Amino acid sequence: MTTKSDNNDETPITFEEALEKTGNGVYNILLVMTCSLILLAIGIDLFGFSLVVAAACDLELTVSEKGILTSLPFVGILLVSYFWGYVSDTRGRRFTLVIPLLLSFILSCISSLSPHWLFLGLFKFLCVC
Repeated sequence: MTTKSDNNDETPITFEEALEKTGNGVYNILLVMTCSLILLAIGIDLFGFSLVVAAACDLELTVSEKGILTSLPFVGILLVSYFWGYVSDTRGRRFTLVIPLLLSFILSCISSLSPHWLFLGLFKFLCVC
């Protein structure tokens, strides 16, 4: 890294010095808090779903149907991770975070109202896509 001084002289500085010069402010704190809440919501949505399968008597699920429901979110992640990586590189990180998070929230709400295990699995699969 280099920095320009008043006399237009570029002098190299280390990464630690650059961080020290830029400082740490309210933006950094809000960014960390926002990202932490997003990660918490994703973790609860992804791993908390296995607890719903424990209440399978409502949907009268067999053991194989429970296994399918539990694995569908992970299959969705595996299938679309390269696509979202490409989109984030070409469209930008903000677009890749805002639109899918909103759609994921909507699909999670819809999946909570699913009357059949196939619809529940479909919406949970689409939720992580």
